[in-house]
This record gives sequence, C-alpha cells and structure tokens, in this order.
Amino acid sequence: MKGMNMIRVAGSLMAISLLTAAGCSGGGYETGAAVIAEWSPNSYYEGTVGGTCEGGYNVKWNDGSADKCVEASKVVSNKPATKEDVKVGSTVFAKWSMSYWMATVTAVSGDTYSVEYTADKTKKDGLTLADLKLR
Repeated sequence: MKGMNMIRVAGSLMAISLLTAAGCSGGGYETGAAVIAEWSPNSYYEGTVGGTCEGGYNVKWNDGSADKCVEASKVVSNKPATKEDVKVGSTVFAKWSMSYWMATVTAVSGDTYSVEYTADKTKKDGLTLADLKLR
C-alpha cells in the first residue's frame, strides 16, 4: 500500500508540473470567468472560459464565434478600467473597432484617453474608460 501511495503522489506532482509548464497556473480561471483572449496575433476579444484545453482555456466568444482553445498566456481577466488605474504610461487593452489591442496610454485629458498601440505604433485619441481594459 505504501508503494501505491508513493506512485499516486509522484503522479500528482508530475501532473502539476505539466500544467505549470503548459502555462495553466497563475490565471486559474474557472468556467464562466469573463476574459479577454487573443483571437489572432495581437487581436483580443471578450469571452468567457468554457473550460480547460491542452495548454490553455476553451474560450466562448461573446460575439458567438466558434469556441477556441487559447494558450493560457494569451488569456487575461476582463477587468474594466478605472480612472485610478489608467495613467499616462499604463499598459492597457484598448478598443480598435470590435477587438482590443495592447496599447500604452500616452495622454489623459479629462475623461478621454490617447493611446499608442504596441503592435504597429498607431496612435488613437478620444477613447473613454469604456474602451479600455486593464492588463
């Protein structure tokens, strides 16, 4: 019996190591959690976690697109931006059309924000907190 318990413990430790190596630790999103996830390179959309999949999370997209397994490192909590959190220099997900792209806040003027998108250095003015998500 003692040998069987050792095998179970070793197997559990191996499973934990594999999940950690696959990037499944840290976020720890549960089914139904609201997230922003990468649909295509640099382009993130809102969705919910439908469960885990190999190396990440099965994302159910808010727009009704087919579910997709997304690498754990490309899934972040869908956190609304607050005025206290968004300052010049903050890294955020900023809305561009229907998707969100990683950007840096370059200016704040009252309730509007200017950003520079990380992927192509495009600048955009006139965003509101509703257009921004925290990273």
